[in-house]
Amino acid sequence: MDRRNMVLSIAGARLGAGLPMAWLNTSNAHAWPPNFLLGLPSVEVPGATEYLMRPNQIPLVLEQLQWNARDGSWATLMFSTAISSADTDDSILNLQYSVEEGIAGLDWVLLGPRNIAELEQVAAFAASRGHQVMVRTMNNVSYLRVEDGDIGALGQSIIAQYGIPSDNDIGLLASAGAS
Repeated sequence: MDRRNMVLSIAGARLGAGLPMAWLNTSNAHAWPPNFLLGLPSVEVPGATEYLMRPNQIPLVLEQLQWNARDGSWATLMFSTAISSADTDDSILNLQYSVEEGIAGLDWVLLGPRNIAELEQVAAFAASRGHQVMVRTMNNVSYLRVEDGDIGALGQSIIAQYGIPSDNDIGLLASAGAS
């Protein structure tokens, strides 16, 4: 399959091929589809699809979530950092964008050891940039959530704080939510 024609399905819509050029240019992006690649090895999550992407493509993923605004839609970014933690040896971090009650937000889900260890740092980082950080629980899992301001730029900044360049490949696991 030609990568230029590959699409990413988030919230029931297609990202990339088939979208009007005006949509692709809304964030001053280049006028070609994002270069999302199928990631290997696969992650087994029912109803989800795994890809590779780059942090500089976050605005495109977020735009799809906001455009569709379907509750239960989510896109989880997965990356590993070389920056050590005093609290855990785990280097794997996850940052999620999701839609709740029609509103897209950035979530720092407290499941992985490193996400739990970095809770206070991420909350302080977001607050220092003027964002309101909320603590929520869903399905017995707690998470931080930010819905105000430029949450795309916030996510890019958080990832950069862990030493990940904006053009580096990171994992993307996405689901369109319930239909």
